[in-house]
Amino acid sequence: QVYDVATKKVMHTSNKLFRTVSFVGPSSHVFVGQTEQGYWAIDAFTGQVTNRLNIQPSPSFGSTPSIDGKSILVCFARFPHHLFKWDLATNAIVPMSCLNYRPSDSVCAASLSPNGTDLVINRLFSGTYIVSANEYALGSFAEGQSDSELKHKKEQEVVHNFRVEAIHYSHDGKSFSMTTYRAGASVFDAETAELRFILKYYPRDVVFTEDGLNIVGRGIYGLFVHDAITGKEVRSRH
Repeated sequence: QVYDVATKKVMHTSNKLFRTVSFVGPSSHVFVGQTEQGYWAIDAFTGQVTNRLNIQPSPSFGSTPSIDGKSILVCFARFPHHLFKWDLATNAIVPMSCLNYRPSDSVCAASLSPNGTDLVINRLFSGTYIVSANEYALGSFAEGQSDSELKHKKEQEVVHNFRVEAIHYSHDGKSFSMTTYRAGASVFDAETAELRFILKYYPRDVVFTEDGLNIVGRGIYGLFVHDAITGKEVRSRH
C-alpha cells in the first residue's frame, strides 16, 4: 500500500507480490516494485503501470533508484554478478559493471553517484569497492599470462567486515552510507573511502535527507535522525 503522509490515507493498493518497493526520487510519485517476474514502475496517484522490465531479477539484489529519479540499478538472475542501469524514460538497459567475476560472486548492494560517474558496489565474495561506472581499462589476468581482461578504470576498496544490506549516496555525492549485517550503518567519504562514523542502534537501513543535513533510518529501537556530518543524534522515536 502507498500512503499519503499529509492525510494519512491510502493512495494506492497493489495486489502484486512485491519483494521490494521504492520511490524513484524524493519528489516523485512513481515507485518501482520488484516481483519474481520483473520490475514494475507504477504511478502512486493513479495506480497505472508506467513502465515494466520483464526480466527475472537476481534473488540477491533488489533495486536502487538513482538520486535524480531517472534510472534504477537492477540485477538479473541470469547475470547475478553483473549490474545494470534501467533508464525509466527510454527503457534502455545499460551495463554498469565488469563481467570478469564468477557468477557465484553475486551483487548484493550498490548505489550510483549523483553525477553518474562512480558506483559503490558490494559482491558476496569480493567485497565492496568504489568503481568507475561503465568505464573500463585493460588489465592482466595474472603475471606471466598473455591474456587480458577488462576492469574498472577506478577500483577503490571500502574496508569493512560484515555482509552489506544496503548502500546509499548522499545527494551531493560526497558521502555514502552502508548498512551491514549485525554491524549497523556506517558513513564513508565518497572520495577517499575512509570511514567517517558508525551509527548506533544497529539500523536496518538509512538514507540521506534531500538537503544533505541529516540521515534518517530505522533500527531495533525505533526511528532515528542523525547529523550527516558529525553523526550526532538529532532526535529519535522509540
